[in-house]
Order: sequence, then C-alpha cells, then structure tokens
Amino acid sequence: MKFWISTLALACLLLSPVLSWAQPLPHPAASGRPLYSSKARQFSPAEVESLVAEWIERLEEMEAQGRNFTADDRPWLAKMQIVMGAESMELPDLDNPPATKKVDCRLSWQEWAATHQGVQLLLATLRAMQAATNLKPQILRAADYQVPVYNKELFPYLHPSYTSAQLLQLRDLALRKGVFRLKISSSTGLVATSDIPTSQNEEMAARQWVTDTIYAGTLERLVDPHSWRQALETVARFYTSPREQMAFDRAIAHPETYRQGGPEEGVAHIFYPQTLERDPRWANNKRLESHGLALKTLVEAIKLGALSRDPNGLVEPSPQVLQAIANLTSYLVAIHYPDAPSAGNWEETPFPGGLTWDTQICNEALLVVQDFMFNPRYDSDPTISQLRRELGSLKHGEIFQDRVAIAQTLAQGMERLRRTYRAESPGNRELDASLVLLSKSPLTNLASEPVANARLHLENLQRLEDGLVRQHGMLRYAPFPFQLPSGETITSPDSYLNYNYHLACDPQGDINLKWYQSLRDFGSSDASDPQVFAARASLATPDCEAQWFLVSDLACAYAQQGLELLEEAQRRQHTQVRFQLTPQEEELLGLALSGAFRNLNRAYARLTPSTPTVKANGQPAPPWSVPEAWEGVSTLPPHSQIAYLPGINTPLTWAEASLWEATQRVLQLVAKDEMRRGQAPTPSQPRPQSLIPYSFSR
Repeated sequence: MKFWISTLALACLLLSPVLSWAQPLPHPAASGRPLYSSKARQFSPAEVESLVAEWIERLEEMEAQGRNFTADDRPWLAKMQIVMGAESMELPDLDNPPATKKVDCRLSWQEWAATHQGVQLLLATLRAMQAATNLKPQILRAADYQVPVYNKELFPYLHPSYTSAQLLQLRDLALRKGVFRLKISSSTGLVATSDIPTSQNEEMAARQWVTDTIYAGTLERLVDPHSWRQALETVARFYTSPREQMAFDRAIAHPETYRQGGPEEGVAHIFYPQTLERDPRWANNKRLESHGLALKTLVEAIKLGALSRDPNGLVEPSPQVLQAIANLTSYLVAIHYPDAPSAGNWEETPFPGGLTWDTQICNEALLVVQDFMFNPRYDSDPTISQLRRELGSLKHGEIFQDRVAIAQTLAQGMERLRRTYRAESPGNRELDASLVLLSKSPLTNLASEPVANARLHLENLQRLEDGLVRQHGMLRYAPFPFQLPSGETITSPDSYLNYNYHLACDPQGDINLKWYQSLRDFGSSDASDPQVFAARASLATPDCEAQWFLVSDLACAYAQQGLELLEEAQRRQHTQVRFQLTPQEEELLGLALSGAFRNLNRAYARLTPSTPTVKANGQPAPPWSVPEAWEGVSTLPPHSQIAYLPGINTPLTWAEASLWEATQRVLQLVAKDEMRRGQAPTPSQPRPQSLIPYSFSR
C-alpha cells in the first residue's frame, strides 16, 4: 500500500497541499452526468467497443513484434481521432506560468513513435477504458447504505450483519482464495511492501517502508515468528546504519535542525532492503509516525522475549536493537514530538505544530518505554534488569536516566491528543483518515470514564465516515483550506492517484498524448514557485480522488470500541461469561456493531474480481487481491463517465494486514457479544499452521 507520493514523473503530480491560484477543471461526471466532449460523437457505444477491441488487438501485435508506430498506422489513428480524440486544449505554460498555451492534441503517429513505450501506453489506456466500461458490480444493499461488489464469488458471503459463524465463513473463504498473502525475504525477514512488477512502479517494488514492515507483522508473526524476529532485527540495523545514526546524532544534539529545517532534515523511514540505506532521491524525512511505531514494537518485542520467551519476542536482542531503541527514544524526546513538524502517513508537505495521530503513536511508544524501564514489578527480573543497564550504557542511553524528561514529554503528548483528537492538523488539514487509527488503538483514552470515552470515539468515527467514505473506499483526507504566500486562501484536494492518473486520457475522456505529457513534465519540474504550483493545480480534476482501503481500519476501530465496552462490563461484573450492559452501553454497542459490519463489508467489497480484469494503469489485476486504492478511469465514448478500477499497487501488504486485523477484531467482538447473550461459544483463533498454505502463495 503506498501512502507515498513519488518525486518522479506522474507520481509527483499535484503534491498536497496543492498551492493553486487556478480553479480545477470542471468534472460533470462527478455528479453523475456524462463527461463533456471536445466534439459531438457520431458512433454508437457498440461501434466504439468494436473499434477499441480491434485497436487493442492491433497494439498487442505491435507489442509482440517489438514494432513502433510508423506512417502505416496513420489511417487507424485518424479513425481513433474521430472516435475518441481531442483537437486541441489549453494547458498551463510551464515556461511562463501562470499563462496557458493552446496545444494541438490530434493523434500523430510521429509523436506516438517518439514517446517512450508509446505502444504500451496507448494499449494500457485503451485496456483500462475498456475495463472501466465493462466491469459491472453487484450491489450489496443494507438499510442505510449500499456497496458495489465486483467479486461475484465473494458476494454471497456478504451480509448486512453477521454471526460469528458467518464471519468465520467469510474469513476462511478469503484464506482459501489467497487474499492474505506474504512474500518474505529469507535473508532479511522483511515482507515485500507490494508484490507488483518493477516495471509498473519501480519505487514501490524496490523500497521498504518501516510502517509497512511493522503492520505486516500482524500476519507475519502468525505464519512465521522466526521471520518476524528477523524483520525486527533488520529494521534495527537500518536505524543504526551510519547515515541514520548521523541523522539521530544531529537532531538529538541540535533539535532546531529538525524543527526549523526543511523536509530533508530527520531520520529516514524508507530504505532499500538490499543495502539498508535510505534512498538519496527521497527528500522527506519528517514522518514521525513510522518512528513511534517502530520504537513501540521493538520495546514490546524485547519485553515479550524477557518475560515469557514468546516466539514473537526477541529473547536475545542484538546490540543494534538496543541502540535503535536508545536512538528513537532520545530522538522523539529531543525534537519534542507533540508539536514537531510532521508529514504523517501521507508523506506530503510537513505541517508545523505536528499531527495528532503521529503524536498518539509516539505517546504509545513512550508509555511502553516507561513501563519497561521504570515499572517496579520488573525490578526483580534479571533479564530486564540487564537490558535496562545495557540500554543506559549506550550512545544516547542517558535518556533513560531522565525519567522527568520522558514523563513531561509524554504528558504534553497526551494533553495534545485530548485537545486535538478531532483534527489531524488543527487549522490546516483537519478531516483526515489517519484519525481513524486513534480509535483502532486500545491505548487512546479521550475520557477517563469508559462510556464517555467510547461515545467520543464513536462520534469521531461517524464524523470521519460521513466526511470521507465513498462508494469504492475512503479518501485520505477532505479538501482543506491552505494559505498562499500572498495571503490568499485556496482549497487543496488530495490529488495523488487522481483521475486517469496513469493514462493518456484527459478529463473529458479523450485519448490525449499532450495531456499525458503535460502531467509528466510537471512531475519532473521544480514547482517551488507558487505560480508553477498554480499552473500545475489547474490540471486537477475535482471529486475524483483515489478511494483507499482504509475502510478496513474504520471497521477495526468500530469493533475496538465495542470490545472495550464489553470488557468494561465484564470487569465490573467479575465474570467471563454472561453479563449485562447498561442502556447507555447497549446503545453504544449497537453503534459499534453496525459501524463494524458496514465498513467490513466495504472493505471486502474492495477485493479484485475472481475473473480477469485490469488495474487503473491497464495492467492485469491479480484476482482475489486487496488494492491500495481504487482509482478513477474514463469509460469509453460516446458517453464517457468516471468509473473505478483497482489501483496500480495491487496487492498491497499493508492493506492485506489491515483487512485481516479488521476481520479478527470484528469476529472477536461478535463472538464476545454472543457469549454474553448465551448464544454461541467463542470461536477459536486459527492455528498459525492453518495460514501457511495460503499466506506464502506469492
């Protein structure tokens, strides 16, 4: 999955926040109307589909033969021009922003021949438009929502509400079909971020994200504890590599270099698995969420190994693991994470004042550190005592002697959470899907009283669902106001993976090489000048954001709040079986269950079809896979509209892990609710070996 924007080519288009003085192009299809066209169409839908099938066959032959465009291709390109081509259009003038220039968009065999992999580009564009036209969903209808489902084999297993038996059937179907799959490196233990060909997304295929590695552990620790321990050791080696150690040393000694410096200042969160080195082309090192997540996980692993010698714990942690813990703890305290600039999950422009979810995951990391280092219950344990001494003796280990600094930073982080839990970046980007992760975590306390805490979480989840969920997933964030240097305020949408992102097709549904080239040119140019930003933003298509797999996190968060209500009632009544809820608790549990069911359905409905189709880049979509997102693509003329196809990063490991965790959490909630009502026994968790035949199928 990638919550990441490339600095190369199309992937750099419209980095957010978009600094724009220009209005985006209108997009009638966003409201259900056909796209306007550059000219009246003279062909019926059946005629267009027949012609497109003929052109696809011709391009496939050219690709197989290794043949480029020649003058012999002029007649059929001329026909394509009539059927689905644009004559001309106004595009931003990159050499003279914010001026525009009129460009000739007619389909020229010479221009296609001069385009890198022009045959493959046109073929992919036609395939994607054809698939967008022909891929029809079944509709799952419930009382208050409906969801398009494209996998016909899956459809009978989806229900408006679930028993534990039905959830087990759904989960086991997904297991049998290989939905939860891992590709694990035998040398590093790392799980591949996305199992896609390098030719489709070189950066995604070659790089490793710290966050994705940790979240993949949800599955990896079930199927292969040895590889999971190996992965943690690999992450620690990255954090103690010479380049990252230098970054830690600089920020810890001089925090102002991080807080006042540009996005390149800080410790990296992306690395190459073969070398454990950061990508020198990646200039954004302000994703604090990754480091908080890594610190929490590493400390939990050494504690687990010390106290119970659990297979998923680090019984004999390496010196690199301990040094990484010292580095990360000192780093987060030194830069004062509660208000340090952070780019967050989406790795875009860092926001001053920090981000709420980044703050909370760092809070959780310091809570774990505090417990491990200072909890008197462990004072008599010789292994923990030895680890404490070793940590204190390391470089930057003096942080563990400063209980006050850790406690004060944590207290300020907790205060910030309670103050800003409804806004990811207060006053900037507020409605953000990252906030869902607050309610997914059992350590996020918004109120001291359990019922009040659950109510606040559920209200926040409903607000996020209402504002961000769409038919094919969840937006990363809603358009938000952003102030330009001039003082003017504009609205900035999420434009990563926007409409026709990978295709030579413009927003009107016309085959348009000049449009594609303009996106590519902007992607590789310096857009630090606000006028260039304005020109680039004029290419945006509103209401066509990619729709992400994050609905599974939403389902998990609803289920977590329901579980906490049930567990509180159990504690209050000192029982493990039958127990009663107060009327308030019953009301909130009903909201949690319905939210969990609603969004688990949305998550499973995002699986790719069991029958062949293509992704939004025109390449084959693997069946029974979890995409990073579904992306908007034009259907064929004469009535071009927007449809959605699985995104380029399909399958994505983080998305698979998220769907597995959501399934297990909702199953746990339903089983516990059935148990307290005396309806059914709690279903057992799957044995790790039961996952192995399906999880190593890549």
